[in-house]
Amino acid sequence: MTELSPFWKKGKSEPMKTVRKDRHGGKYQNRIFLLLLLMAVVPLLIAGSISYKVYLDEVTRQTDLSMEAIEAQICNDVEVTLSSIRQFYREISTDDQMSWLKETGSIPYSDYSNLNEAQNLLKGPTYLDEYVGSYAFINIMQDWVLTNNGMYRLSEARNKEQVDALLEKAAQFPSTLFWMNNVGEKSAYVNGIYQSKTLDVSGFQMIMKLPGNVNRVDQIVMVQLNLPRLRQRLDSNLAGYELCIFSSDAKTIYSSDEVLENYFSAHPEELKNEKRIDNLKIEGGGEYRIRISGTSGNGMNYVLAYNLGQMKEGAGRILGVSLVIMGALIVLLILSRIFTSILYQPVKSLNAYVSDIAGVDTEEMDEFSAIRENVVQLVDTKESLQLMVQNQQKILVEQFIIRTIRGEMTPEAVAGAQEQFQLPRARVYQLLTAVCMLEGETDQESELENEALSMTIVKKAPEGIAAGLITPVLCLNGQILLLTGANTQEELREKTMRIHTEFTEFVETEFGCSLISGVSQVFPGLKYLRTAYNECMETLKNTGSGPRDHSDITFYEEIARTDGIISGYDYVMENALTKAVNDGDCEEAAQLVDKFINSLNNRGITRHDRNFFLYRLVIAVLAVLSDAGLSANQVFRDRSEDIFQKLNYICESDKLKSYMNSQIVQPSIEALRQYRYQASSEILRRIMELVHERRGDITLTECAEQLNYHPSYIWKILKAERNMTFTDLVNLEKLETAKELLLNTELSIAEISEQLSYANTQNFIRFFSKYVDSTPGKYRKEHKGQEDKSRL
Repeated sequence: MTELSPFWKKGKSEPMKTVRKDRHGGKYQNRIFLLLLLMAVVPLLIAGSISYKVYLDEVTRQTDLSMEAIEAQICNDVEVTLSSIRQFYREISTDDQMSWLKETGSIPYSDYSNLNEAQNLLKGPTYLDEYVGSYAFINIMQDWVLTNNGMYRLSEARNKEQVDALLEKAAQFPSTLFWMNNVGEKSAYVNGIYQSKTLDVSGFQMIMKLPGNVNRVDQIVMVQLNLPRLRQRLDSNLAGYELCIFSSDAKTIYSSDEVLENYFSAHPEELKNEKRIDNLKIEGGGEYRIRISGTSGNGMNYVLAYNLGQMKEGAGRILGVSLVIMGALIVLLILSRIFTSILYQPVKSLNAYVSDIAGVDTEEMDEFSAIRENVVQLVDTKESLQLMVQNQQKILVEQFIIRTIRGEMTPEAVAGAQEQFQLPRARVYQLLTAVCMLEGETDQESELENEALSMTIVKKAPEGIAAGLITPVLCLNGQILLLTGANTQEELREKTMRIHTEFTEFVETEFGCSLISGVSQVFPGLKYLRTAYNECMETLKNTGSGPRDHSDITFYEEIARTDGIISGYDYVMENALTKAVNDGDCEEAAQLVDKFINSLNNRGITRHDRNFFLYRLVIAVLAVLSDAGLSANQVFRDRSEDIFQKLNYICESDKLKSYMNSQIVQPSIEALRQYRYQASSEILRRIMELVHERRGDITLTECAEQLNYHPSYIWKILKAERNMTFTDLVNLEKLETAKELLLNTELSIAEISEQLSYANTQNFIRFFSKYVDSTPGKYRKEHKGQEDKSRL
């Protein structure tokens, strides 16, 4: 076959043959133009759509998280305020002044001292000043009223009908202390001026029936919540969200959005779907993202929301920019269409050239068909080249592994070669090196025989074994190399043992000789292959040589020294450093880093092995961050790769110590300290809620499992935040529960002991007496008697 010369090497003495002009050129030009148009427009349109979706989803997710935090804050503020008011007035129900009011018959105009003290008591403490709007003590039996605006007979009240309706509603309510929503009722103030002898029953009222019996109402304490102050506080905490608060009867207490208020007032059943985030489309009001939650203590329902339309406007701008860019590209491509014919000319020239070389008649073909026909011969050549590459693949991989073991390849080159050869990837790897045991002395002749046998074994290795390896079975200096990989260390060890067993059976059956095998430690990437090979060699040296009647396998860990140091790597010092980092001891950590590097220098560790040990130490430090729930990327941001690479270029010990301490260890300690401080307050709240929910019947281990934290971490948070142990917290909760059951139920001491999960009643009595300095029975008799007297 005549050798073909490229067109750029043809001489002038070889004129190019002319061919008939293609009559279909315009069609292909149009196809090229359309294809270019689609290539420009479609990816941009897809990218814009994806950006729109990703932006919308991410902003929605972030806004939902923020909304959840705002809702928790608002609910907590409101509930704490309402509960504080309830708790205070519940506690004063047994006060001496309150007893004086309940026992006073006629209006005590002349008893100024007691009246003044009673009014101060009803007004509430200083910390409730901004939330208590007005108050009133109504003595129904004696027909008089004491309010912050004076005293008068109940029968003389100007708004007697309003008052009677309130008293009737209160008498029917199945509780002695509750909130009543009268926001829509007429106020006692007209243009800011109080109307005398008018009992203000408007707004949001706390009602307490006395003497504390649901079915008996002699007196009533009525406290009006200062709604303007509450609204002012809520307005300052909304952070751009919309909020509606409804009472248990679905009446509005607070609203920042009229559309939401009207919707839930018309659909009160929606308020029952608590603790959910959902989209809500309101006719004529747009689409909202809402979160509904309710409370059991004060009967409030909270609806927090934001308008999705505003969010979609921001995402729509991204899509709009994509459309503008797409339009500009279309205009540019239309302009480019003018030059298509000029750009298309080289195609015609190429067609003429290949036709001239191949001698194919192209008069009845378009130029692309002609080119296709003329390159068929090149296709055959390409297939031959591919077959040759496949045949050489094993040799190339073998050379790659050998060069890596010899340390002739950089980590970047190793990663590139692994990608080029399409070698399987795994999270962890392990190298197994096997040597044939032959009869006879160990001399040059037997070594040659051993190497020849090893090469023969490698060539005949079963495909089933090779399929489970990262690389084909290789032979190096008479040693057989088998590289395995897996996603977990347990899976890797099992796989290594299985391959060793199958390979040993194959060698013993086919060649009648035994093998001794050495297995390296687990390593995370092929760039550590040299260290793994050295570990295998060290294992084989310690295993011994000479003929054997059976095969054997030894792991590198089995020959490691018992003092924690393996081939120069000090595991004891690594554990001490990770403990210092975890404990936040900067000084101790710095000393350990200096000591570790001095140890490497004193031992004469080679540069390659030194870098490997330093990598291992850095990874151990990063593992402390990971175990605490902190990502290394959060600490080092974009330097997570650089911190390893820079270790390769620092030679001086002092600079290396400074770099390890200032750039890796100390930033890790500081980041860990800040992360734990921020997380501890939220974790403490969850601990308190869980202990309260379980009424103290929970252990430290159970609490840690529920919250997914280590028990020692829970213990440290309680000690740091409250200076108490978990046992102290549980005991306090049990004590409060026990007091509540003793005073508010008729359960026996034994039944209360059982409810609090005590093994026997005596243990409960000892526990109660230790903290209260009184037995449960005595405590019930003394305090419940006082409470009964205060009710009469």
